[in-house]
This record gives sequence, C-alpha cells and structure tokens, in this order.
Amino acid sequence: MIGHIIAIGVLIAIGIIGVVLSVRECKRHDEPIKTLARTLCESVVIFSFGTSLGVALTVMYSKVFWVLMAASATMGYLILMVSTLSVLRKLKGREKATVTKLSAPPAMLIENPSDAIVLLQALHRYARVPVMVITREPYAEWVKRTGVTPEEYVWLTRVPHERGVDPANLHVLLERAARFLRENPGGVVYLEGVEYLLLYNDFKGLMKFLIAVKDMAVLHGGHVIVGVTPGALKKEELSLLRREFERADVDLILKETLGSALFEVVSSGVVKKDAGAEGSEGGSGAGKKTTEKARPLRREETA
Repeated sequence: MIGHIIAIGVLIAIGIIGVVLSVRECKRHDEPIKTLARTLCESVVIFSFGTSLGVALTVMYSKVFWVLMAASATMGYLILMVSTLSVLRKLKGREKATVTKLSAPPAMLIENPSDAIVLLQALHRYARVPVMVITREPYAEWVKRTGVTPEEYVWLTRVPHERGVDPANLHVLLERAARFLRENPGGVVYLEGVEYLLLYNDFKGLMKFLIAVKDMAVLHGGHVIVGVTPGALKKEELSLLRREFERADVDLILKETLGSALFEVVSSGVVKKDAGAEGSEGGSGAGKKTTEKARPLRREETA
C-alpha cells in the first residue's frame, strides 16, 4: 500500500513539474516550438494524472482499472510522438530554405521609417533572412501595415501579453534578442520605438542595451537595425547613436544582397513566384506558378 502511495506521489510530482516547465517554454518560444511545448503539457497531464488515477482506483477498488493506466500512458506517448515528428518536419523545411547572407554592416541606423519597411519587405520576400521585430505596435497591426511576418515579434507594452515585454525591462529584451541571434545565424533584429523606450529608461541605459545587442549580432554573424523617427532624439543623443550604428543605404544593401539582376526585377515590380507560398494555410493554389506584379520597392510616406 505504501509503495502505491509513493508511486502516485511521484507521478503527480512529475506531472506538476512537467506542466510548469512546458508552460514556461511555451511562453518563451514562437512557432513551431510553442506548439511542441503546448503538446508536451497536454501529454504530461494525460500520462501523469491519468496513470496516477488508474493506480489509485486499482488499489482501492479493482484491478480492472489497470486499463486506465495503460490507456493514459499510451495516449500521452502517442500525442507527444506525433507532435514531435510534426515539428521536426517543419524545422527540417526551414533548414532547407535558402537564406541569403545580408550584405550590410552588423549595426545600422535608419532615420526614415519607410526605408526600414522597404528593407524588411525585401528581406522577407526575396532574401529569406530571419527577422526579429521589436516595436511599440501590436503584432496584427504591424503585419497588416508592412506585409512582413517576422520569425519573432516583441511588442513593447506594459500590458501583460504573450508577445509583450515591459519597456523598462531592457534585460529581458536583450535576452530575447541574444537567443534569436544564436538560433538564427545571419538574422536581423529590427528595433523601432526608441522614443517609447526612453520614457522608461535613461539614454545611457538604452545605449548600453543597444551596444550589447550590436555585440551579439557581431558575435553570431547577424545584424541589428535601429529605426529612429525624425525628431525623436536630441542632437547629442542622435550623434552618439550614429557613432555606434552606421547610417544605412537601403538601395545599396539590397543591390549587394539580392544581386543587380534581382534588384532590378524587384524594383520594376514584376516577379514570378509560387502562389502557394504566399497563400493561406489551407494551401489553395499551392504549386501553381503564376506571374504577378509585386509592389515595387519604393518609399511610401506614412501618416
């Protein structure tokens, strides 16, 4: 009897620890890792609590309840196995994708918001460079406005949100950026909303944070782009920022990254691409080659 009680206690402890750790990982990662962590949580609940309940019922009532233990263990195992294989296939597909090396300095400053969007659109559509965005704008609004779906997104907000980070917690932003650059060699971290960060941090602390991100980008062969709205900084502050971050020539970067031929095609706005790649998850029209006009890389004035 004592042995059964110990077994039940161990199973419940494993379940609680597994749930806590999987929920933590779910909050830390984006897709497809988020799905895997969520599935791990579900399988742990089914396996640990279902099996412990089966043990208790078997001891207290009848041995026929061993079926519950077997079913719980099998179900938890199958769910985790299927989800893991699915995520591995997605990650394998990412590895096969051709990633173009961005021909640009590791740390850049863009003082025209429309120039930054032009660069990110080109990187997203044609170069397949992994992008992390840190901004004041909510995810759905940013994606709708720019047409760019970044691999990782951080919303600067004091409201609790799964994608949100408090602007006062620069150490959390640094950890997120460092992890992204480690996991995505050659990736780009784009940060805008410097004026909002200055509401909760002094300029000295903000510069330390930006320089630390720059050093991480250099270490991992990546890039960091800081977008600054005209008039957001004092002249002295902007001067200090320009010392650490080179002012970007977007046209030159795109030409050297994409190559002269592709750059001319992209600039003319006529490209040939797979309709399925840009379609919905339902896969409507996948595999059909269509020629369509893409928006040319031009500066669009934003309100």
